[in-house]
Amino acid sequence: MEHTIKETIQDNILETSYHDLIIRASKNEITEKLGIKPRYNRKGKTKYDWCLILDDKLPFTIYDYKEEGRLKADEVIEYHIGWKSEWFINGEFSNQELDSKTGFPKRLEVRELIVALEERGLDVDQSKSWKTFYGSDGYFNKKVIMERIIAAAYKVKPEFICKKGSVRKIGTDEKDDIYQCRIGRHHAEILHMFGEEVDHNTSGFYTSYGRYVDRKEAAKIAIKSGQIKKCHYFGGEQLDSSDIFDLDYNGKFII
Repeated sequence: MEHTIKETIQDNILETSYHDLIIRASKNEITEKLGIKPRYNRKGKTKYDWCLILDDKLPFTIYDYKEEGRLKADEVIEYHIGWKSEWFINGEFSNQELDSKTGFPKRLEVRELIVALEERGLDVDQSKSWKTFYGSDGYFNKKVIMERIIAAAYKVKPEFICKKGSVRKIGTDEKDDIYQCRIGRHHAEILHMFGEEVDHNTSGFYTSYGRYVDRKEAAKIAIKSGQIKKCHYFGGEQLDSSDIFDLDYNGKFII
């Protein structure tokens, strides 16, 4: 095999951490394919772990995490892989980066770790939580993050709606409401810049989900997401752009 994996002392893996890479296997399978027995922990969140080092340069660990009940030796679960997120290289610390499409680490050392484990027949993958967060195609799943208000908005008149052909050129979802809106920090700014293009009866907001919402729905979103504690206008039931940007109509900060 191209890479070596050896057992190391626990002190070498103290600063390692989990970055959503897992091995889907049983304890017996990992033990057999690595040729190294795990440590057993009577207490704590981890029952079994392997303290390892790749090519005598990258300490890493394989361990179960918060598995309930007694873990059977032949039970297949997601074992976490932990490694240092920063390495001292050429006199400087270099941060770990992930490939935007695959989610796998860009750093050569960790790619070599994945290769070394797969050379031994172990199934290395992203965790279920990672796949939920990013989706099966490796791109960020915006629905996992709570919706937030990001701009004031007016809907445009029908003749000013962006045509579908131009949407594809910039890669944004055709269902995104941005193509039916004009947005800005405050509604007055939008009217000043796009007054003739927008329907003046549709003052609302644009959200992080790519949705246009009216003032009432916007108020619920802003409060639920923690952007504001309360609305200061419209009887406290509707959102005003000054609520989001912390300025009242006189330019004073709202506390």
